[in-house]
Amino acid sequence: MLKKVFMCFVALLAIAAAAAGPVRGQNGNLLTTVTPTSLTTYDETTPGVVNVILDGQLEYDNTEGWQAEYGDGNQGSVSVTAAAGFSIDSCKFYVGEDSYTVTAAPFAVYPYCLGSTQIVTSQPNAQGSEFWSGGVKRIEVYGTAPAQPHTVRMAAGTEEAANWTLASGNASVPGTQVLEGIMSGSQLTATYAGDLKVKEVIATKHPEPTPLTIEALTAGTIVVQQPQSGMQYTLNGGPKTAMTEAPTEITVAVGDKVAFYGNGTSITRYNGTGITGGTAEVKAYGNIMSLVNETGFDTATTLTAINAFYYLFDFYTNLKDISGLKLPATTLTEECYRGMFSYCTGLTTVPTDLLPATTMARGCYSRMFTGCENLTNVPTLPATTLAMGCYDNMFSFCTGLTTVPTNLLPATTLAEGCYSSMFPYCLNLTTAPVLPATTLVGNCYQEMFYSCSKLSSVTCLATSGINQNSSTENWLESAGSDVQGTKTFNAVSTAEWPMNNGNGIPSGWTRQNIDN
Repeated sequence: MLKKVFMCFVALLAIAAAAAGPVRGQNGNLLTTVTPTSLTTYDETTPGVVNVILDGQLEYDNTEGWQAEYGDGNQGSVSVTAAAGFSIDSCKFYVGEDSYTVTAAPFAVYPYCLGSTQIVTSQPNAQGSEFWSGGVKRIEVYGTAPAQPHTVRMAAGTEEAANWTLASGNASVPGTQVLEGIMSGSQLTATYAGDLKVKEVIATKHPEPTPLTIEALTAGTIVVQQPQSGMQYTLNGGPKTAMTEAPTEITVAVGDKVAFYGNGTSITRYNGTGITGGTAEVKAYGNIMSLVNETGFDTATTLTAINAFYYLFDFYTNLKDISGLKLPATTLTEECYRGMFSYCTGLTTVPTDLLPATTMARGCYSRMFTGCENLTNVPTLPATTLAMGCYDNMFSFCTGLTTVPTNLLPATTLAEGCYSSMFPYCLNLTTAPVLPATTLVGNCYQEMFYSCSKLSSVTCLATSGINQNSSTENWLESAGSDVQGTKTFNAVSTAEWPMNNGNGIPSGWTRQNIDN
């Protein structure tokens, strides 16, 4: 038997680029741009890039030469320190309206870089009667970033992955795991210990994963209410900025992209955090797991904390598009997506593959799209293992829905309150999904189609538990009240349904026994 094996090399980190200034400088990559705001000490600490400390301002005149002055007149200095692995090749100072480039070699006229760690002042050559003075407006630091580590893993679908071993240097993992921290040029060994014949091994580069990203469709602001402490964002691929628990407002132009990350350690849930405000109309795309797994989000499918994304985009009326959004978790937690998009009235469609999980957790999708009045479709819901209240109020008040797939709800074993109030006040819904479960449980269909006034057909295969423990309490109350023609209730002939009753088959509906 022949076997083809693929391995993916995935870049973990990208070189940090500054949000302002050129991408390339005279002597290398632009590592950072620093804008001092006053004459007092300014300490810019961008993790993984550079640390710039400015004490005072630089001045020049033709008699006194260069001076670095504090408010008290004492001489000071400017220092630039590279983070581990970075090397500084040159620096550019913007003083007043002029710019001055300095390199690692001493310059007589300008301050100069001493090695790659310090910039000090020196006397300039005579420059006639020219006189200028002013604070340093900006410092641009150019240099070379270190080589980036990669991860290595077997391609999805590789047979007998457990019989493979991936190794590089002293690091070794089974083929079912990920080998991290592999530098470009390192030797990688893939060893197979099974009985199949290996035809070839191919290394391919995995596409750079996309974190949760909010892109501006119009100019304005994006606001994060009550960020988790240490939650991070980038603007147009620039350095990561950590947020405190105070509201954060980000000003954006059309096309600007704000990517969001957790801090890679302590943030596992966003209960209380809301990306819900601001004046810019936006679209959201990328992988939501970047909020809880900063570096390995592209393969993360497990949530660990309850309320993980609880009401995250609640009332975000300027959210217009989530067609590229991924919620890949297949291991869910209690109320993990509760109210996530509630009252996002700007949404008209959702990706059909948005919710891949087949095993539910208590209240996991509760109120997820409630009040999305312009929504015209629903995602596929493949779950067959349900949990208490898992779909409770999921699409309540979604007045834009007219139809849903007949196979939307495939589960045949129900949980208490699993579909309770799932579609109430969906005033334009004309069809309902087939309900295949034969045994009903407490509150499972309670108010499920309450006031769906245009509903004209329901198919339910239940034969036991009907109208018991509030299983069908008001589930069809006022349903079909705007329909002038025939309204059909398809049931199993042996099922005992209350007639002319919103707890069973409402008045004006015709029962059709589908097994006759």
